[in-house]
Amino acid sequence: MRMSKEAEKDADVHSRQLSAIRLGLHIRWRKVGDEGVVLNQDKGEVLVLNALGTHIIELLGQGLNTGQLNDALLPEYDIDRSTLEADIECFLHELVETGVANIPWRGGV
Repeated sequence: MRMSKEAEKDADVHSRQLSAIRLGLHIRWRKVGDEGVVLNQDKGEVLVLNALGTHIIELLGQGLNTGQLNDALLPEYDIDRSTLEADIECFLHELVETGVANIPWRGGV
């Protein structure tokens, strides 16, 4: 039996929420004040993060999946859940595109 497009989308969202996001093995980072400095050793690139980006990197280091990440951040910010989820998704996409993170449901980096 084939799933409907809506069921496929719901299944994809569910699988994303269950996937842990991992920093690449070639990534090193440090917190400097409220900011974070991320070094991609493979590319020789440096990424500077604001306080929220740094906090997300800290939470990723704890092995949180996207659902847990949303749950952890929601009480800390005056924002609705759907906006937070969209913002986190965008940030995680940037981390994958720059080679910083590996998200298994996207095929990894």
